[in-house]
Amino acid sequence: MNTNTRRLCHTTLIHSHAKHAKRAALCAILCIAATTGCNALTGSTSQPQTAADASQATHAAIQRADDTSIPKDHASSEAQKVSTHPQEPQSATDTPQPDLSADAQETMMRTAQAYASAALTEARREITKGAYEEAISKANDAWQALPSDEAFAVGLYAASMFSPIDLMYRHSSATTDFEIAVTGLPRVHTCRAQNDTDCLAHDLPRTVSALNALGYAGHADVLSRLAPANAQPQQPLAAFLLPLSGSDRKIGRAMLGAALQAAGLYDHNGLPFAIRFFDTQSTPNAIPDILDELRKYNARLILGPLDIRETLAAAKSLGNQQVLIAFTPNGDFTQHAPAAFQFSYDMPQEAHKLAEFIVSNGISKITAAAPDDEYAASAVKFLQADLPANVALHTVTYPANQTDLRDAAKKVAKQSPELVYFPSTPALAERFASFLAQENIWCRLPGTPQPTAKADTRKFVSCLSSSAWAPVPEQHAYKFIVNGIYLDYSEAAASFDPGFAKTFESLYHRAPSVMEILPFVLLKMLAQLPYSAFQSQDDMMQAIQSLLRGQKFLLIPGFRQISEQSSAPYTATDHNVSAPVRTLVNAQ
Repeated sequence: MNTNTRRLCHTTLIHSHAKHAKRAALCAILCIAATTGCNALTGSTSQPQTAADASQATHAAIQRADDTSIPKDHASSEAQKVSTHPQEPQSATDTPQPDLSADAQETMMRTAQAYASAALTEARREITKGAYEEAISKANDAWQALPSDEAFAVGLYAASMFSPIDLMYRHSSATTDFEIAVTGLPRVHTCRAQNDTDCLAHDLPRTVSALNALGYAGHADVLSRLAPANAQPQQPLAAFLLPLSGSDRKIGRAMLGAALQAAGLYDHNGLPFAIRFFDTQSTPNAIPDILDELRKYNARLILGPLDIRETLAAAKSLGNQQVLIAFTPNGDFTQHAPAAFQFSYDMPQEAHKLAEFIVSNGISKITAAAPDDEYAASAVKFLQADLPANVALHTVTYPANQTDLRDAAKKVAKQSPELVYFPSTPALAERFASFLAQENIWCRLPGTPQPTAKADTRKFVSCLSSSAWAPVPEQHAYKFIVNGIYLDYSEAAASFDPGFAKTFESLYHRAPSVMEILPFVLLKMLAQLPYSAFQSQDDMMQAIQSLLRGQKFLLIPGFRQISEQSSAPYTATDHNVSAPVRTLVNAQ
């Protein structure tokens, strides 16, 4: 890189002459790829003479990338083994395992190079199609296989193409150091151009830390100079703790989407505080470090976590100026901290709702088809405790992983139940109901008369489940649990925003589950928090107590019916249970 180009880059990075994230990102690319020119995007070893030359070469290379064939054999299963977890060392010079021969090490390196090359080719192709999210993902794959300036520059270029709102969302949901760094660079420059001190106070240190972790200490130092002295957020901060990586990452990211939807499609519109998301990594071990970091920013309000183990760790590590509102249905954590609140659903309350349904429909004979797991055992126990003495509940237990359920279905048939209770997932209930069909037992709505024709030997039963059946996909393929009824919390969200479920379904192609409804409803309620609530822990606790009407706030479910290829709110009839009057209540 010549002197003029280097001076241009450093002037841009330090003094923020670049008013747009795209120019800042391009300059950062030039700085990072200093030893190889712009070969990160072009594959060329020639040195650009000016930033304009580099930009022209970059765009030309991206256009050419569409003509490049992707060697499919490079993405082999062996190459996948080279990819590292975000928590593992991300360096091409890591010491090889001592039990590997030189040939094996060379083979692994060639495989890593091949996989990284294929991933980068795919990333460039995604850029030409305008699929910048996918391009970052592919560049991240390349980096995990074999860290390189090329991978970083491609990811950075893709990130610079996001709109400011999309960039904020993508940076908040980033889970690896690579993703944090490539989205953080244009994010920080955008915030500086907008004089957003809240963003600089939180996102800049996170980006600097990620750059250091990737080995770009020099660039981290340059970026850190953008921070205003003693930068502190001007807007109150609420921290959201979600499992964005690890075993619970799918539900964590869905909850993230629902939270951002509640905040006004990612722009915090209508909320009296800013939201920052923190990844619990699906383990309680990450919680103490997160809470320590939050104390630096005087984060008064902490939302989450989800898992009871993570929540217990958060309650025990809670600072004397912090207030916690967790989503776990297990409320034991509230005993460990007076400033800990529960906002969730719970199984005993679901059982009570199911019992009301059963009694209201005059059902007196029930058989539970229960897999041999802890959830099913608890669900049956809670339902039994809520049923009156004149209602008989029998249980047929079966191995959840068993394929042939004929024997269990025959046992259910011998009970001649009026209602079959499925405390399981809809997929497992569908499998069991298919064997009930072989016994000529079919799901029908309560109140459906039995066949009267002598030749018709079908037996109609009501099929009922808890919220374990949610979410049912927008277009499902279930056949045997059609007409089944299950508990659903959509009415709770609809009471705040009737369009929530529709918008969610358009994004995720399924109805929201209770775990996505929880953050949406909570944030809508917290929109009523006064600014004064963030002045002290006592002020925050009083405000939360007032909003939640106690220390535990539990959602009350309604009923939903599975119809052919879809699902819909259950409509009460003359013989059906009355529609729920309330959808929200506090736990006394």
